[in-house]
Amino acid sequence: MKHIVIIGGGAAGFNAALAAAKENNKVTVIEAGKLGGLCVNQGCIPTKSYLTLIENNYDSHPEKGIELSVSQLNRVKTETQEMIQRLAYGQSYQFSGRGINLIKGRATIEGAGSVKIYPKNREETPYEMHADGIIAATGSIPKTVTELNKISVYSTGDLFDDSFPDNIKSEKITVIGGGVTGIECGIILAAVGKKITIIEQGDSILGDFDEDISQRMEYILQGIGIAVKTGCTTPEDEAVLLCTGRTPIIPAHGPEVSFDVNERGGIAVDINQETSVEGIYAVGDCTGETMEVSTIPFQVERAVAAISGKGGFEVRDSCIARCVYGPIQGVSVGSREQDIKAAKDEHTVFFAELYMTGAGQTGREKDGFVKVIYEKKTGIVKGMHFLCRNGSMLAPFAQMTINYKHTVDDVRRIPFPHPTVAEILREI
Repeated sequence: MKHIVIIGGGAAGFNAALAAAKENNKVTVIEAGKLGGLCVNQGCIPTKSYLTLIENNYDSHPEKGIELSVSQLNRVKTETQEMIQRLAYGQSYQFSGRGINLIKGRATIEGAGSVKIYPKNREETPYEMHADGIIAATGSIPKTVTELNKISVYSTGDLFDDSFPDNIKSEKITVIGGGVTGIECGIILAAVGKKITIIEQGDSILGDFDEDISQRMEYILQGIGIAVKTGCTTPEDEAVLLCTGRTPIIPAHGPEVSFDVNERGGIAVDINQETSVEGIYAVGDCTGETMEVSTIPFQVERAVAAISGKGGFEVRDSCIARCVYGPIQGVSVGSREQDIKAAKDEHTVFFAELYMTGAGQTGREKDGFVKVIYEKKTGIVKGMHFLCRNGSMLAPFAQMTINYKHTVDDVRRIPFPHPTVAEILREI
């Protein structure tokens, strides 16, 4: 049995603790703030709570847009806070059930195998704890923009404050950043009656997605009253919401510890998630790698396996699903059309609008589509992209199809249920 100390109780720390406990290790988690971290308290969970209601509103009455009534807003705020509390309690319950020791306080890494703990209760004396392996899961913070004098600056956390939306005094807000966070937070602000403009310095919003999803999502946003400006960095409104990405948090450490840092500003790690300091590992946002919650289980399994003296395995980047939520969900998995155009590879692109299908009609999919990219010679599927209601539910199918190098013939042979979006794949 090894003693593994984990610094951070967010998504990465939680997964690391469960993985370590599963291998019958002694596990200690040190967390200074709320359990669940960004994902549960101010990120994935609360945004999806709001966006699910917005999506349902839009599906039922698209002519009315996405604006929430006062009663709907009050209900979703209450439900979201209850959700967060249940998830935090569930995490604490799982820790207790698996014998994981949770310490509330700050931690400083003093060296390989040594952590100094500063209890949250200041009456308690700081003390050192020794471990066979240390895993840093300290997360990230929003990037800042300095050239914003005389402008009211909001952060994504303001959207989930108890006083929201009264704490957002400005009526016109520019969202800086056209990635997933900027799109989703812009939609939430528009749903509470704010006039929103999203600006993106790149050529398109959702730059990590297939170009058709980016273009169609821009069209949808404009249809619900959100202005989009690409190739733009200068806000015109007197208030901005910063959605320009996140900066990794390097864990506090003593003078004897020095971490190598990668080009993204995160802690550099090897294939086993080990840092430049032997015996100290890093997982999640603090590495600055994908910053995708879906890759965390693979990272923590590699780290725990290395500490336990076992082998880990690697996630294939080509199978990471990128999802955006809103009045409709967009999903990109694998190769994008702009990638194959640039590489001049011989591929075939299958594209189908959903509005003429049974699922499109019953699900009111007037804006949705399905897109599949496959090798012309072999038929091997390289990319799958969906824009539709509950599109994220199709992501695992796309990931498995691409991961196991299935062909379009393999996909055609699947008896998809009817009426569903997936059945259109038989027409490839």
